[in-house]
Amino acid sequence: MEYYYSSVLSNIKEHYENFTSVEEKIGDFFLYNQEKIDFSSKAVSNKLYVSKASLSRFAQKCGYHGYKELRYQYEAAFRNYGETANQNTYKICRVYQELLIEICSNIDNKKLGQILKKIKCSERVLVCGKESSEFSVKETALRFMQEGFNVVMLTGTDMIKTQIARLDKTAMVIAFDFEGNDQDVFRLLQEANYKKAKTVLFTGGNTGNYKNLCSEIIELPTIDCIGYNYAGSLQISTLVMLDILFTEL
Repeated sequence: MEYYYSSVLSNIKEHYENFTSVEEKIGDFFLYNQEKIDFSSKAVSNKLYVSKASLSRFAQKCGYHGYKELRYQYEAAFRNYGETANQNTYKICRVYQELLIEICSNIDNKKLGQILKKIKCSERVLVCGKESSEFSVKETALRFMQEGFNVVMLTGTDMIKTQIARLDKTAMVIAFDFEGNDQDVFRLLQEANYKKAKTVLFTGGNTGNYKNLCSEIIELPTIDCIGYNYAGSLQISTLVMLDILFTEL
């Protein structure tokens, strides 16, 4: 898909809270539609039982000159699919594109810069996480190893327990707890905080238990409508964050 499609969706979401009830109806149609249909003002107004003037006002409120411009950019997404692309293909691609929109909308470069500074001044970097977080742990640890950092990778309960006793203020803990309820990760961060080690948490879950334990918390955007691949969306969020982080090294 082209950038156009991302732009239309993000513009609708950005202005959604300022919509009238009629504009919300129009916005919901474009946000949740998954079919290539006739997007002419006549067809859409008939389908939604709204006036063409309402479509024009909606488009202008989203930052376009008129409905024609919005329609052109929205249709561009469908033109990028070949004849062999079926509805399931489109649905999955759309879900992940929405995820990328959420990631890019929530990136805090200042926070990532602070994390990078902490990593650079640490003698040892512990990267930890279990189960669904393990892929992100391995990828993060490998990247830092390739850059010459002293990295310890922790992906199991015994490994985490062993390193707890060795923590000190010269270390940094980078933890992944996608659901926000891993007791081993919590205990490691708790001990790291007590020993004044630097800490950062990447999570897609509840951050309440961690707020007083971590120097920085990165909340990873996720879209759960794929159902079976919740962890996958968090891993993609992690990879994007890492790519941004490593461009600053």
